[in-house]
Amino acid sequence: MRILISNDDGYLAPGLAALAEALAPIADIVVVAPDSNRSGSSNSLTLDRPLSVYQAANGFYFINGTPSDCVHIALTGIMTSKPDLIVSGINQGQNMGDDTLYSGTVAAATEGHLFGIPAIAFSQLDKGWGEIKSAARVARDIIIPDHLCIAGVDEAGRGPLVGSVVAAAVILDPARPIDGINDSKKLTEKQRNRLYDLIIANAAAYCIAEASPIEIDELNILHATMLAMRRAIHGLPITPKLALIDGNRCPTEVTVPCKALVGGDALELSIGAASILAKVTRDRQLESLDIIHPEYGFAKHKGYPTAAHVAALMQHGAIESHRRSFKPVRDALENSPVKPE
Repeated sequence: MRILISNDDGYLAPGLAALAEALAPIADIVVVAPDSNRSGSSNSLTLDRPLSVYQAANGFYFINGTPSDCVHIALTGIMTSKPDLIVSGINQGQNMGDDTLYSGTVAAATEGHLFGIPAIAFSQLDKGWGEIKSAARVARDIIIPDHLCIAGVDEAGRGPLVGSVVAAAVILDPARPIDGINDSKKLTEKQRNRLYDLIIANAAAYCIAEASPIEIDELNILHATMLAMRRAIHGLPITPKLALIDGNRCPTEVTVPCKALVGGDALELSIGAASILAKVTRDRQLESLDIIHPEYGFAKHKGYPTAAHVAALMQHGAIESHRRSFKPVRDALENSPVKPE
């Protein structure tokens, strides 16, 4: 995706700079602005006179013309291909009806429409609008196209006797495809680790969350899994238009529409990506726990109720990370107290 960001004032407004930073991971960004404040009366094209263009150290382009000039020059000379969207804004407009400050913003957006490109024009409603949160909100709710806003959600660790249940939510970027994504259970450990790094680096957004052993014992494993999924969805930096959940049920109290998909980790790439993040994260947690308690063999069986794990439970007792609501752990607790970690 390609986005042209235009500013009305002679320097890049803090909010737009933050917006460019927020969009950079999922789009190719070009930023243009007048080399001095040209808001207000002079907003039409002035291409009948020589215009100079220089690129600053931060990569932004500055032009000695009006906001319309900036957009025109960007579309006809700076950008090698037409952008998918133009975002035009000003620095400190008090409201959308402020003709003096806002007219340049509208003119810049209109110039984009003349080239057949969708445009969004807005003003900063107060001087504090330059905060990252405000820019991210615009990016999340307005600018990110719908096809980037489908999140895949999966979990890892429902069956083990120890540790948290981990969930991940992933929004993949179509502009950055990742080869090899599949259900994490169908991949080798080496493949999962490689794909984990690629997903972290190339996804449009992701979040990894969990529910603790204490929450599992209090809620039961099903409801704790739904809690971890809900946390993963709500933790995404981009609000998805739809969350696809691996399995036959969706978490409750989620602020976005959800759809359950049985076997989704093998059908939907975003769910497969989520399964990889969740699986690798939980496996690494158990490997770390194995360093503290090597007698249980966590690095090998990852906490699942293998014969070796159950035997270690009966011999050494349970540790604090064991799930007390699971029968093999309850049985072990009858014979010995919990070991501190």
